[in-house]
Amino acid sequence: MSSANSYVSRLVIMWKQARLPWRQQIFVGSDLYGNEYYESNRLINGRKKRTVEMKEKKPLGEYNSDSLPVQWQSWLRHTRHEPPTAEEIIMANKRRELIIQRAKALDKDWERVGNRRMA
Repeated sequence: MSSANSYVSRLVIMWKQARLPWRQQIFVGSDLYGNEYYESNRLINGRKKRTVEMKEKKPLGEYNSDSLPVQWQSWLRHTRHEPPTAEEIIMANKRRELIIQRAKALDKDWERVGNRRMA
C-alpha cells in the first residue's frame, strides 16, 4: 500500500514540475515543513517571479519569513540561482544544532569561571 502511495506522490510531483505551455507556475521543490515553492513563467523586471505556498494557511499579517529555511529565502529573493536540496537543508540544520550545543557549553564554562572569580 505504501509503495502505491509513493508512486502516486511521485506522479503528482512530476505533474507539478511539467513545463507545459499553459502553466502559469512550475513546482520547483518543497522544504522539510511541507511548504511548496514555485517559479512563474512570467518575467518581472527581467526575472521570473518566485513564490511559496505555505502548508499552514494563516491570515496574511501572521506570516513570518523566519519560518522558512534560509536557503529557500535566498532562492525566493534571487540571491541563489538553483533551489536548495533537502540534503543541503538537513546538513545546515545539523550544523546549526551543533553550534547551539557548543554555545550552551561555552555559556556553562563562562558561568563557572565567572563564579570562581567572584569568590
